[in-house]
Amino acid sequence: MVFKRNIRFRLEAALKTYPIVIVSGARKTGKTTLAKQLAEQKMYDYVNFADIRNVIAAQDDPVSFINKCEQPVIFDEIQRVPELYLAIKQDVERNSMAGRYLFTASIDLNQNQTFNDLLAQHSHFLPIYPLSQGELSHNFDAFIDIVFGKDLLVNKSCVAYSRNQLFERVFMGGFPSVQEVQYEQRDGWFNNYITSIINNEITRMMHIEGSTTIPRLLFTLAKHASLQMNGALKSRQTAIAVTTLNRYIGLLKNLYILYAQSSLPDEVMSRVAKTAKLFMIDAGFLGWLLDLNISNMHMYKEYADQLLHNFVYNELQKQLSWNTTQVKLYHMRTINGVMVDFVLERSDGTLVGITVKNNNNVAAKDIKGLLQLKECADTPLHSGIVLYPGNESIPMGNHISVLPISALWSFGKTS
Repeated sequence: MVFKRNIRFRLEAALKTYPIVIVSGARKTGKTTLAKQLAEQKMYDYVNFADIRNVIAAQDDPVSFINKCEQPVIFDEIQRVPELYLAIKQDVERNSMAGRYLFTASIDLNQNQTFNDLLAQHSHFLPIYPLSQGELSHNFDAFIDIVFGKDLLVNKSCVAYSRNQLFERVFMGGFPSVQEVQYEQRDGWFNNYITSIINNEITRMMHIEGSTTIPRLLFTLAKHASLQMNGALKSRQTAIAVTTLNRYIGLLKNLYILYAQSSLPDEVMSRVAKTAKLFMIDAGFLGWLLDLNISNMHMYKEYADQLLHNFVYNELQKQLSWNTTQVKLYHMRTINGVMVDFVLERSDGTLVGITVKNNNNVAAKDIKGLLQLKECADTPLHSGIVLYPGNESIPMGNHISVLPISALWSFGKTS
């Protein structure tokens, strides 16, 4: 099954502007499928560095390898042949034609010093994530653009879901190939996924060290997903020294398995906690790590809450890669413990606050954080939103609305 990717228009625009465009993201997020779609249109030559023959040829004589490639060219999994970076730099400096190279990468090349020294100035990065709920529903998700608009959010229609139907989407997650797997086979898929990452990227990058520790670390971190957790606490929980733990977490970020969400900066709001929150790449993957499912989630409400927060984070993160409105994503926690789960800051400083609730009854106390954000932030709050598993849209006053979680992908245009 092939899905239309909402980032496609940004990719095509970037290829008309930059000599090197890099689509980077975790394994199995659809990078190769997107690259092959361009190759099949006969726009690009295609070289896959999952093929060891291509790797060896590129390593043995990088300049000849580049010269033999028809331009423009796609290099799939470019991080496996850093020997090519210098030859590519020399080629681009001779001919800086837009769209000359399209790379895919399963690691963050911004963290690679050699790449930064040689190619960063010629490159444009585009992130790719697992499928959004809009992509799965054949919609162009436009929630972020719409919530900064002038329309009343409670007047917009949302698709109705029962609680179980909503959590089925959460547990399914967005990895493209998971969508083709029967529910009872998903355990095997996710088990193979993490095994593949360990056997390939982690073993290669760490030279065996840590390959047995990191799976245990992932299962431990899953229990703290979407929560603030300082380094000392993480070290005690995992029995790993702080310096080693930070290095492992950095590796998981480099592989796009973990993401850190920063707190509001001081220029937006003072007297807030500065600890970042960690989120997993995908809610389905997190559900698997936590051994949660539709049948047992009522027994583990705390983890189900965290799972839902991770799901909302993932959907916002995906839309940030294609929405028109330029936005940064933060969280807010005051020194008194008052929280707003997600704060969107537009480039002009305007804010939208989002609180997520895992119950169908939203009370006045649930908007306390949004009201404090409105009162204390140094920039204006455009609107406050409570996302919940219900189906009614409810105005709460003070520019605050209660909306179904499905607003995240219902607010969009049909593709």
